[in-house]
Order: sequence, then C-alpha cells, then structure tokens
Amino acid sequence: MTVKYKVDLSQISGHWIAVEVTFVATQACQVSMAAWCPGSYMIRDYSRFVSDLEAKVGGVEVASRKIDKQTWTIDAEEGQTVVVSYKLYGRDLTVRTNHFDDSHAFMHSPATFVVPQQSNGPFELSFAGVPADWHIVTGLELRGRSYHTATLDEFMDCPIHVGGDKPTQTTAAGKPMSVQLWGEREPFSYVSRKQFVSDLKLIVDKQASRFSNVPYENYDFVLMQFENGYGGLEHRNSSINIHGLKAFADRGAYLELMELLSHEYYHTWNGKRLAPKALLNFDYSQEAYTKCLWVMEGITSYYDRLTLLQVGMMNPKEYCAKLANEWMRLQSQPGRFRQSLEESSFDSWIKLYKAHESNINTTISYYLKGSLVAFALDLTLRAGGSSLDAVVSAMWNKWGAEMQPYPEDLSGFFSEVSGVDLSDFFARYIQGTEDPPLPELLNMLGLSLKEKWHDGTGLTDEPSIWLGVTLRGESVQTVREDSPSFGLLSPGDQLVALDGMRIKSGTLRERLQSRTDSKSLEIHVFRRGRLVVVEVPCARSPATRYQIVGTKNDNFTLWSGGQSAEGVSSVSKSPSWF
Repeated sequence: MTVKYKVDLSQISGHWIAVEVTFVATQACQVSMAAWCPGSYMIRDYSRFVSDLEAKVGGVEVASRKIDKQTWTIDAEEGQTVVVSYKLYGRDLTVRTNHFDDSHAFMHSPATFVVPQQSNGPFELSFAGVPADWHIVTGLELRGRSYHTATLDEFMDCPIHVGGDKPTQTTAAGKPMSVQLWGEREPFSYVSRKQFVSDLKLIVDKQASRFSNVPYENYDFVLMQFENGYGGLEHRNSSINIHGLKAFADRGAYLELMELLSHEYYHTWNGKRLAPKALLNFDYSQEAYTKCLWVMEGITSYYDRLTLLQVGMMNPKEYCAKLANEWMRLQSQPGRFRQSLEESSFDSWIKLYKAHESNINTTISYYLKGSLVAFALDLTLRAGGSSLDAVVSAMWNKWGAEMQPYPEDLSGFFSEVSGVDLSDFFARYIQGTEDPPLPELLNMLGLSLKEKWHDGTGLTDEPSIWLGVTLRGESVQTVREDSPSFGLLSPGDQLVALDGMRIKSGTLRERLQSRTDSKSLEIHVFRRGRLVVVEVPCARSPATRYQIVGTKNDNFTLWSGGQSAEGVSSVSKSPSWF
C-alpha cells in the first residue's frame, strides 16, 4: 500500500511545518525517523526536532508511545489505516537538516519524515499552504498535484526546496537540468546568471563524459546563499549546495562554488551508485562502516577541481596554487602519520565529524589526503600507460551501473584493470600512513614543489620562529605535537605577553619573526583564570607555504581529456606562468 505524506507550510514563518502520514498498519505498528543520512557520516538524531506526535485510526486518537530515541509504537491492529501527525521545527540552515522561514522551506527528507517500519514504498507526497509564487524543486516524480517515488531509499534521497527563484531549465549531458537559487547574494558582477548556467553545463557535460551512461532522467541543482555559507550534499538526481554572498561577484569565490557543484555532481556516479556494500544496503538507525570513503570522497575531490581545469574555467597556475595549498594543509597535520586513509574512512562517524582539539595530531581527512592520493594515483597510472579515468570507468561498468557493491579492498582490481602493479602504492599511501610522493611525481611534469614561509607581508625562503599553535584571537585552539609548544601550551590558553610585552591582536607572527636570537620564548598566558609563565624553546618552523614552479624550459603537460572515442588528450602550457 502507498504511504501518503502531506506537508502543511502554513506555520512556516515560525520555523514550523506540520506533517501527516497515512499508512496501513502492520502487525507491530511502529514509525521511526532516521538517525543519519548518506553523504554525512555522523549520527544526528533527527527525531529531536519532532514534537506533538499523535496517531488516529478512523478519526479517533489512539495511543502512541516512544520506545527509543527515534521510534514510536502505535496501538493499531494489522490492516487498519493509521494517520500519524506531528510538528517539525527547522531553523538549521545546512544541507543535512531543515530550514523553514517566510522565504522558503528546505526539507532534508531523513530529517523530515517518520516512516512506518517495514514500509519500502511506494510513497506519495503532497503540500498545503504553499504561497502561490513559490516554486517546488525535488527529484521526486510529479504526477498531477502530488509527488511519487517507488522505494524508501529514493524517497529519503530526494530533498525538497520550496521557494526561491524560478528554476532555470536547460539541458546538459543530454538530459533536462534545472538550477534554483535562494538567499542573499552580492550582484552578478563577475559572472551573469546566464554565464553561470552555461559554465555549469560545461561541468556536467565533462563529468558525464567519464562514464558510459547518465543514470537519471533529470537533474536539479539547488543553491542556497547566505553570509559565510558553505557546503554540499549529493543525491541521485539532485544536489543541495550552500555558498556565500560573493559567489557570483568574485573570481575566487566563484571558482570555489564551481568546485563544490562539480564535486556534488560527480557523486551521481561515485558515491550514490558506485559504492561499497555498507553504503548501498544500510540501516538509517545506525552507523554504516566502510574503509572506502577515500574512494567516494577523495577521488571525487580530485575530479571536482580537475574538471574546472579541463573545461577552461581554471588555468594551470590557479590549479597548481590550490594543489600546493592542499599539500601545505596535509603537511601541517601530524595526525597523517597515525591514521591511514582506510582508518580515516572507517572512523569518520566518531572523528571527522566530531573533532576535538587534538584531532590535528591523531587524524587525517579522507577528503584532503584522499584527493592528493588520487592525484598521485592518476600520475602513477599515467606513467604506466593507464589513467584513473580508465579505472573508475571500469569500476562503474562492473559495479556502479547495476548498483552492485564493490569490495572494500580495491588494490587488486586497480592493478588488474590498469596493468600497473599498485600493491606497494596501496600499502604505503592508502593502507599505510606515508605521504603520497607528490614532489617526485610533479617532477614528471617538469614541476617542482618549493618550500616557502610567510613573513606577514609575503613569501620568503627564510624559516621563521614558530609556536606550533592555531589561534582564535589570542586563544589557543590546537597545539601540534611536533611543535616546540607541545606539552607547554594547551587549548584554551589565553596569550597575554611575549618576552614581557603585551601581545596585541594580529601582531604575534611579526613579533616572532623579529626574533634574531635563539633564546627561549617567555610567554604569559591565562589558563583557567590563573596567570602562568611558560618557557617555549626557540625553534624554526617547517614550511608554512608551498609553491609549484617550473623546473625546465620546455613545456609541462596537464591532461585535459578523459576516456572518450578519441582516447586521452592533453594540453600544454608554459611553465613561465609560475
């Protein structure tokens, strides 16, 4: 029997919606709410936003009792038609929660709908109280005045945005595509809306060309903008994205936005359909563990920016500057020597999304290191006559196109398909904790990775004195375990003075760099309200910046193609850009 939902937006200005679900009771009549959502690997306990849940049979209220944090049991007999109603609060403007106000309603389905247990569809959704000038965007199929889908996973994977601009309708990758914007933004001064949609089509066409088929009938991009906003979440035929006010007014912000959209769209294949068993057949009430998030997120993070380079939106200089910045971020995290990519993937539920002050010393992100390993893997494969394009395409054809799970250990498959022995690569950089061999591999392109230091005004070749802490204002946030401050300064310390002189906001770097002797640093801090004097050894910092520069007078090559009828193509640029 079809499970029918009705959402009433008439109280939306107070950040509330009303939800009603009608279904036929099973023997043990229960409804439950998801605890997490695919693409965001942390238990979020969405039921905390539910209130006033009640149930009726034949118009008469029956008892409903909560039996755990997200499940209600209802006094109804098997075969009876049950109507469950509840209110839902939404004022958390992220891609994985709900936000309702007088300008729009964003409904993230796992955070919105209680589901009758043992119900796997079909599902029907209708709305009431929608302002006449608002627009509904969702991947659900519209039939008449209601929306439909066949299975629970499809229903949970189709977010709904109501409000916003009238969606722009176009075609990309041979399929209908829509783009909806909502929120605050600076004027379209760097690019026009028309150019933005045109650029997005280039990205979609390029990403789709990497695979043998486009596995959806239509695709929706939703972009919500507000100050300091950032984030994205992939779905099978849509993505929800958040960015800041300058997305269309500044080149840097625009490229960041397009990387984000490129990333979420690539997940159409890698992540939503091409995935390990744990993330194709899972329980919404508990964690789904896998060692392969480096594949789903790291490889996707590599391709998101590469695609911008390949379609001409980003030039090689910009690409390499971002690559050098990511290498710097990797080098600044001692935790990379403690946690492998596979371990990082497995522990995402308790570490990546629940960071504490010492995460920098104990963990590494499968996004950050994963993208750099994917870059190194692609170079290694190309040196052996293959490419990451070829391997991922083979993965898609073997598993993803039929939504069959791939194995947790892919080293053998990668080696077999490419003809390149990757057992050592996987053992050292994916299963182990070594840094990917980026400097050596860049030399293959006629490029060199140079260490630099920031002196407050620009880059220099001279190392500077450092503490090894990150600050918010004058408050210590983290302390690197490979730094001179480890064991001496602590998160929460308020820096007061250096060498007897008060530390003024923003001047600490300059004060440290002005030191010419090797005496220890005398630092006064307030720790839990008490003034403490700490002697920190004077030490030179590791590189704080990196630059990728040309090492030869001839051209270097950055690939611009993928698997296609013509094979892999390339484009040459002059190293004088660096």
